[in-house]
Amino acid sequence: MIIYSISVYSWPSSLLKTIETWSRNFIWSGDINKRKLVTVAWKNVCVPYEEGGLAIMSLRKINEASNFKLCWELLKSKEDWAKILTNRVLANRQWQHCQHLGRCLVWRSFESIVSYPPKCAKMTSNKTLNSLVHHATLPVESQKDKLIWNASSNGELSVKDAYEFKRLHLPVKGWAKTIWCKDTPPAKSLLAWRLVHGKIPTDDMLMLRGCTMASVCSLGHSSVESSFHLFFKCSFVHNIWCWFATTLNCIIQF
Repeated sequence: MIIYSISVYSWPSSLLKTIETWSRNFIWSGDINKRKLVTVAWKNVCVPYEEGGLAIMSLRKINEASNFKLCWELLKSKEDWAKILTNRVLANRQWQHCQHLGRCLVWRSFESIVSYPPKCAKMTSNKTLNSLVHHATLPVESQKDKLIWNASSNGELSVKDAYEFKRLHLPVKGWAKTIWCKDTPPAKSLLAWRLVHGKIPTDDMLMLRGCTMASVCSLGHSSVESSFHLFFKCSFVHNIWCWFATTLNCIIQF
């Protein structure tokens, strides 16, 4: 039922925000009502592992992608439901707003995505467009025009393609494969992932967010507790790195 609802309706922004807030709180604290101070931005969490995220799908983007797919079906389908809707709201290839359907969540999913440019007569006056038309390759056999999704091999748009089109894209991170190695326990990979993003809840990070405390490293008792100090600079950790380098017969420098 939920899959059907999110595929057909354009969910209210407030509802999507609330659900994603619960999801974020559960991931970081295990409680949907408990918010943590030091977390990675949700938009950066909802990207693939290789782009520095946790490969969690954004509910907001799922809703947008599903609505996008439904609109694609509306414009391509030859079934009766598509013909009725097309003839009702698409006059001369221009969107016609229906006042009595303005509050309908299904209609809102169409209206937020489907749009057509001004009349073709105005577009044909554009020299660039005329040039493109003259250089277009025409098929040998007479065929009807149809919509093609260039990113897919068969020209059809899937929900997966729609989500890939809608989601945030970030540069590929070189460290991702090292962190998310199958030989590394997931809990340790998650800790390393948070360390790379600078989101370990150490004293210095908590103080930046308004917490007042007297901070000192609990291992070396020589400096303020920070991620860099705990993992690389502390004398206790330094001895561990030296032992690790000796065991592997290599040199480790920071």
